[in-house]
This record gives sequence, C-alpha cells and structure tokens, in this order.
Amino acid sequence: EGSEIFESMLIRALVYQGQYDRALDMIESSLAKPSSLDPATVLFYPPFDQLHDHPRFREVMMPYARAEQIDAATAWVAEQ
Repeated sequence: EGSEIFESMLIRALVYQGQYDRALDMIESSLAKPSSLDPATVLFYPPFDQLHDHPRFREVMMPYARAEQIDAATAWVAEQ
C-alpha cells in the first residue's frame, strides 16, 4: 500500500511540474492494475483535471470509462 501512495504522489508531482506525458504513462499503468488510483479520481479531481485537454487523455481513459462519461466529467470539471 505504501508504494501505491508513493505512486499517486509521484503522478501528482509530474502533473504539477507539467510533465503530462509521463503522468499519463503512470496513470495508464496504475489503472491497469489494482491500485489506489481509480478512474473517478483521474476524471474529477485536481490536479488530474489539468490533463483533460491533453491529446492522449481520452485514449488512456477509454478502457476504464465510456466516452460519454469522459465527456460529462470533463464538462462538469470545466464548469466548476
């Protein structure tokens, strides 16, 4: 569990540093295995919202959420 928390903190740090490609690679890896990171967190919570406009964001999220869910989540976050 400690490594999962470290991984989540590392992903957040990468996002804050603007290293979006590396963050998305780690998100993709984390979502593919049981971890503390889940699709809802990536869709709705900061700092992951900074990734919504990244060209690979949808591709990374599609195995874990339907396109309508991704669209609804990104629209909701943008309105907040």
